[in-house]
Amino acid sequence: MSPETMVDTIKRSLAGVLSTYYPLAGEIVQNKNGEPEVVCNNSGVEFVYAHADVELKDLDFYHPDHSVKGKLVPSINRGLLSVQVNQKP
Repeated sequence: MSPETMVDTIKRSLAGVLSTYYPLAGEIVQNKNGEPEVVCNNSGVEFVYAHADVELKDLDFYHPDHSVKGKLVPSINRGLLSVQVNQKP
């Protein structure tokens, strides 16, 4: 199975899961009392497909440099859930 086929399978599975767990496709907002509240607005989930040119075992997570920081885990810009698939070399 090609990596692209696997990613498509993951996306379809995620869509099925989100129909059951629909709050995960929403957003957190502040209500009128300033408290966090989940709004089920079906805004979706951030999905990232990344390619890495290094094996995870070769990374030093105790001393990450600028080439590693913020690249192994997606940053959530919106919504409650972010999913990233990393393809190794």
